[in-house]
Amino acid sequence: MSDVAEWESLDWLSEARWLLTWASQVDLQTPIMIVIRHSHIEVSDNAQDLRTHGLTPLGHRMALKFGERLPPGRDVRLFYSPRLRCVQTACDIAEGYQTIGGNAELISDLRPLLGPYGNGEKIREQMVEDGGPAFVAKWSEKQVSGDIIEPIKLFRERFITEIIGRFAEAKPNDLQLHVTHDIVIMGARLALLKTQPTESNWAHFLGGFAAAVNERGCYVFENGEARRSHELASALASL
Repeated sequence: MSDVAEWESLDWLSEARWLLTWASQVDLQTPIMIVIRHSHIEVSDNAQDLRTHGLTPLGHRMALKFGERLPPGRDVRLFYSPRLRCVQTACDIAEGYQTIGGNAELISDLRPLLGPYGNGEKIREQMVEDGGPAFVAKWSEKQVSGDIIEPIKLFRERFITEIIGRFAEAKPNDLQLHVTHDIVIMGARLALLKTQPTESNWAHFLGGFAAAVNERGCYVFENGEARRSHELASALASL
């Protein structure tokens, strides 16, 4: 199967395809922020294994395809978690965009994109035991010990300061792309956008959410739909 056929047929890429279709429809003078999960890896429930996991060959190919399908004419700025799978995803996306003549720059790793502070092994164990959506919901409801994970309020404040804060300073043509992990995406969507986590909306590889701001307001794209976001507007206003 060709890379193009893989890109168009793999079910777990549906979110990525939606994001890129939406981004291509946004006016070039409107800055965009996209937050995505890293590309395909061999899944493991072992937190120690995940620390060193890199992308599979399929993961590399699809990250390159993601970059090739970013809207042309944008200045793409990439931020990423320091984990190998996220660094590789960011590098592949940048390379893919550059192959179509795009301007893509790897800026830096960011601590908030690594995940909430806490005990990584215990977080992973709890997520496996509860299921991802239930764990994130319990985290937001203060039902998870502080020995395992920091309060979601602190995570939210850091995400607003370091991720949304950069978006507030974006230039009109910028596309800020953040490569991170599923718990960061789901935690940010719940804490910032009030989107409840479920099995059906859990972030797939290269999936996530996006935002745009123009003179008409703040817009969020998630779950295949765009909507105005008063929550994002409030976060930007707080900076």
